[in-house]
Amino acid sequence: MKRHHWLSVALVISLSFNAGLLIGGWRSRSSHHGSEPDVATYPTEFFTLCDRLQGDLQHLRADQAEATHELAGLMACPSPNRAAIDICLDRLTATDRAIKHAVVDTVLSQREVLPENERVTFCNHVQRRLCESFADCASSNGCAAKAPAAPQESKKEPMPKGGIHDS
Repeated sequence: MKRHHWLSVALVISLSFNAGLLIGGWRSRSSHHGSEPDVATYPTEFFTLCDRLQGDLQHLRADQAEATHELAGLMACPSPNRAAIDICLDRLTATDRAIKHAVVDTVLSQREVLPENERVTFCNHVQRRLCESFADCASSNGCAAKAPAAPQESKKEPMPKGGIHDS
């Protein structure tokens, strides 16, 4: 069970770091992957949303750091209090969920303020940046290469029961 708790802590820290990389990447104009959004053409509201997210993430990361420090202290005790550790893990899980929601909500809001021609480039950029943060899907094709293909309906007429020549 100890391994589960350490994995949870590592996951929370990793996801927070990845969220920071994703947000930081929005302002980046250079990359080795395809075309990047031309943020110079983005409306001011886009950056207002980004700045708001940065502030929210700063507070959430502070909460996360505090809970992580508390968890480390609880686990280092000669007789760890299992209930207190579980409460601390719940707090870390809730903070991780809040970070994810803040990022998703901001991305969805930012999409809405972009002109249609910029929205596609932005969405592709977000997808690449998010996929790059996960080792199992980091490839030159990103998540698109791993996404299941959409089912396609067959337009072929079924063959007659006895074959082509039966009428």
